Amino acid sequence: MAWVDVRKAYDSVDHKWLKEMFALHRFPTWIGNLIARLCGRWNTKITAVTKQGVETSERIAFRKGLPQGDALCPRLFTLCLNPIAWKLKASEGYRLSKPISAKITDLLYIDDLKIYAASEAKLERIMKGVRNAMEDVGLQWNERKCAVVHVRRGRLQEPEENGIGAGEAITSLREDAQYKFLGVLENVKQQDGLVLEQAEKEYLKRLSVVWSSPLSDYYKVLATNQFALPVMSYFMWTQVWPIADLQRIDRETRKIMVENGARHPLASTDQLYIPRSSGGRGLKSVESEYKLIKIKAAVKLCANTDPTLKLVREFEERAVDKGRRSMLKDASGFARELGIELELEHPEPVGRTEEGELVDKKKIGVFAKKALYTKRRQGIEEQRWQGKLVANRWQDDQLDRSCFSLLCEWRTAPTYTIAALEELYQQLLPTKGYSTRKAKTSGDSDARSSRPPNANLDVESQKKQKRKRKEFELRRSSLKKKLLAAPGEVVNDADHPPITVDQFAKHVAKLHKSDDRGYMIEYNKLDSGQEYPCDAGLMPENKAKNRYGNIIAYDHSRVVLSPIEGESGSDYINATRIDGYNKPNAYIACQGPVPPTFDDFWRMVWEQQSSTIVMLTNLQERHKLKCHKYWPDETQDYGDISVMLVRSEHYSDYNIRTFNVKRESEKEEREVKQFHFTVWPDHGVPEYPTALLAFRRRVRAYNPADAGPPIVHCSAGVGRTGTFMVIDSTLDRIKAESTIDIFNFVAYLRSRRPAMVQTEEQYTFCHDAILEALQCGNTQIYAHDLRITLARMNDVDPETKMTRFESEFKRLNKVSPVLHKGHCIVASYPENKEKNRSAEILAPDCYRVVLTAIDDNESTSYINAVHISGYKQQHAFIVTQHPLTSTVTDFWRMLCEQESSCVVLFDSREQEGDFPEFWQDSETDAKTYDDMLTVQRLAANSSSVDNLKATYDQTEITEKTFKATDLRTPEKSLRIKMFQYSGWVNENEEPPASGLITLIAKVEKWQQHSGNGPITVVCSDGLGRSGTFCALYSVLERLKIEQVVDVFQAIKAMRIPRPGLVKTAGEYKFVHYAIQDYLSAFDDYANFKP
Repeated sequence: MAWVDVRKAYDSVDHKWLKEMFALHRFPTWIGNLIARLCGRWNTKITAVTKQGVETSERIAFRKGLPQGDALCPRLFTLCLNPIAWKLKASEGYRLSKPISAKITDLLYIDDLKIYAASEAKLERIMKGVRNAMEDVGLQWNERKCAVVHVRRGRLQEPEENGIGAGEAITSLREDAQYKFLGVLENVKQQDGLVLEQAEKEYLKRLSVVWSSPLSDYYKVLATNQFALPVMSYFMWTQVWPIADLQRIDRETRKIMVENGARHPLASTDQLYIPRSSGGRGLKSVESEYKLIKIKAAVKLCANTDPTLKLVREFEERAVDKGRRSMLKDASGFARELGIELELEHPEPVGRTEEGELVDKKKIGVFAKKALYTKRRQGIEEQRWQGKLVANRWQDDQLDRSCFSLLCEWRTAPTYTIAALEELYQQLLPTKGYSTRKAKTSGDSDARSSRPPNANLDVESQKKQKRKRKEFELRRSSLKKKLLAAPGEVVNDADHPPITVDQFAKHVAKLHKSDDRGYMIEYNKLDSGQEYPCDAGLMPENKAKNRYGNIIAYDHSRVVLSPIEGESGSDYINATRIDGYNKPNAYIACQGPVPPTFDDFWRMVWEQQSSTIVMLTNLQERHKLKCHKYWPDETQDYGDISVMLVRSEHYSDYNIRTFNVKRESEKEEREVKQFHFTVWPDHGVPEYPTALLAFRRRVRAYNPADAGPPIVHCSAGVGRTGTFMVIDSTLDRIKAESTIDIFNFVAYLRSRRPAMVQTEEQYTFCHDAILEALQCGNTQIYAHDLRITLARMNDVDPETKMTRFESEFKRLNKVSPVLHKGHCIVASYPENKEKNRSAEILAPDCYRVVLTAIDDNESTSYINAVHISGYKQQHAFIVTQHPLTSTVTDFWRMLCEQESSCVVLFDSREQEGDFPEFWQDSETDAKTYDDMLTVQRLAANSSSVDNLKATYDQTEITEKTFKATDLRTPEKSLRIKMFQYSGWVNENEEPPASGLITLIAKVEKWQQHSGNGPITVVCSDGLGRSGTFCALYSVLERLKIEQVVDVFQAIKAMRIPRPGLVKTAGEYKFVHYAIQDYLSAFDDYANFKP
């Protein structure tokens, strides 16, 4: 037995083809730089496109263990080694350390590869196949770096032991090296001719389907490369295909295309390597070649004096005049993308460059090709990396499957195109039943052949067949509609029908299974990329108006501004008209305005009569500019539009800015509100949809019925913008017909604007948000309806035997988050367990109050306290348990570090347990805590609350004032007021509402005086009484501004950082009635104005 070590057999490869690989896969510039840094000592060169141009590295070498050089293009190197892989697959004579499914990708690690055969002759045939395959793609096989070695069972043997001639051993080979062995059995027999014949028939059959289909010419070329050619391409690399057969196949290909009115495309393959004029093979883009051919054809048509072409030329010119699609119009648009303005006048068409230089008809094609090359390189730098580095690696794992399976998973083609082709192809194949009957005809021609095919099936089976046949027909009709659909036309996918509200929870649970695999499959079926023309956005004068080079408004759906006389492209803005549920032009999706478009943005607000702007990004995130500040601090003119900021309101999760907008030429003045959502995280989506749903309700409460569409934007105007629109429109649909269709609405959004709902995570979030909205229901009560609503909520449902208060609270418990061990890692440290009163009530890591660590000991940063947001302020409250004797110092340290000058303490002294007095009663001496801080009780002063209603009880509220000084910063001290409430000692009995309302009034007064820092709320466990106080405080804040009460949503939001807040249905009911008592102080609910 003989084997060959292929160690470093490819070092002499000329890697100039990597430039084309970078361009094809749209690698960002940093990939080339990263390769140069990692490839320390590989004996070759890497060429990459950077911002400085085309750069070539010094001679470098890959260290073992890093990605191999040719593994940057796994498809290329797999093709080189497929002659081996194919024979191994047929013979099953391989042994690998990894599972069989990984056998092809393992071949990429050349240093670990050895090939062996039963004899040198057989080995030489294998090596010849590898050498031929590598040379065919421009790789050089260096035989001097290979050597034949004789082995038996993996050990080196002397030549005379097996009777095979001596081979030259590689001196650098170590006997203890771990190699993977690939073996070929001696008795392997392959029917190469039969395999090639079947591949040829399959290829020609698919080609006929493509070119006789109703696809456009562009998609016919695309489908040829992605539907038909894969049948041939695999076997071309794995078999020795006679030249005569290939020539015959090429003639048949040309014949099929010409018969269907097409010309044979010249070098127009995206996925295959094609011959270069200078030798070897290279890569070219279908789209680029297609555009070049169109430009050349248009020039040739206008320059040709042949009388037979006159009718064609006149037809094309009439189509242009009537605004219809034509070759001349398409060619002019393509040339304009490349910076060439075509003047297609007969018989001397010319081109004009951006610099005004004339290009004659003979040089237009050459000039366009050079411009295309330059544009392609620039496009690489502008593209943001979206995972393209590994986008094609999946093909390596699919090469051993049947070609039809490969087709079904081909990701580079539009989903609906491939699906439709698959369906058309299936119509040409005999059905399974037909094949079976045909096979039995010769030997079984009795009466059974005339029996109905379903005679032996039971009723259920017949129903199942009938249902499947109906589903298939629906799918077929929807796919054909998609093929013939106009740009942006909505065609629902039959595979994803609408889901009823009752079934939606099960549907979401199903998609979440197996680590959200269902969402991944659905999301990958959506079309992505720039699917439709966007000529206006690509005009040279409009390029600066696009924030990102890969997100450009489609021509068929863009917002068209009134043109400004003398300014070319002045009607363009990167904004898109979007229909909602049963509402045309329901939204405008827009990018975050850039300085050149500030005037255009406010002009759009005016012309579209929009009164609402929804902003879903911050100006900067992670130190990156996401959106420019396009509004004034006071008053500013944007072109002929004057914008004045009237007021700015700040809330915990969003801000609302009100503007007066007017135009110089018109007397009318309009009010425009900007709703700015500020808590969307830098990456991903919000952890819970609660805040976004509340924000959406606030937006919907304002937008006037007679106003134009709201303008929704984030940074690019696709990810968060699309997510918001999906949630808003789906909730409208639910209200009207109780069905949900997220998949098809996202597909529609992407037909209007590229990349809408940009990530799988956002797609998943849309489902979770809708599910939460359904589970929570509408719990909002207007102030003037509160008394009647509360009376109804006390009625007992005869079926559930519960009041509405109890059923709502039960639902609240169901939808509230639950903490897991992974959420509270620091709280679970052994040294911190004693700091928690209960092992069930812990502070989660992402919401806990973090103290300054002592001596870099992380455990000293822990206290069982969490930040909770209110209605108007992020981190408005700090909720904590009553301090233990061992945590009193931490408590005061927390107040100082968080600058919390207000403490609300619910008296726990009568309860069982360790509830020490953690304050100093003496007004003379300061008390020192662990040599870290001092706390001194200050003399009592007059009440901090004046002019309170006499009906409010103040007798059970004790105020104490302290001065706390951190000894690490003694020059800085904090004045703290503690409100001790003794009117609610027994947690099972709610107090009079008037006492708690008075307490809130006192706290509000002190907060205004002390700087509005976080309010620290303390009760025995930091859940029941503390939660009730925080919920009532927050609901009152909202009531005073919106005249709306929603206790359910307020508590649900607070339970995110502190699950279990507001422990009982009695406390939940108490908050509602406390609000009613508060409103009772006003004469008329309907006219309530705080």
